[in-house]
Amino acid sequence: MCSNSPKNAFVEGLAIKVVATLGKSGASASDEDYSVRIYGESFDAEPDEITVFQAISHGKAGAANGEIRLGDNVLSFAISVTFKTLKGDRAESVKVYVGTEQTTIK
Repeated sequence: MCSNSPKNAFVEGLAIKVVATLGKSGASASDEDYSVRIYGESFDAEPDEITVFQAISHGKAGAANGEIRLGDNVLSFAISVTFKTLKGDRAESVKVYVGTEQTTIK
């Protein structure tokens, strides 16, 4: 996590927390006071590994992207975070986008 930017570190930690709970049956992605909307592919297993590539923030918004490893399958994810305040230490809402790994086009 980035020690130079508490807001970026918050976004990275939130991404891991939310994505980790997506595959747990009946688990809530949030025990906090924020909404979570999920778009794209679903999965029924707890992730073996979650890698966050980038986590950024600006004003009342943040975003992160990375990969979810489920055995031999790899899914890509991105999250968009709206903060409750400019301080960026509490989320108001989170949108999670999950899809299959794509080939890089050069």
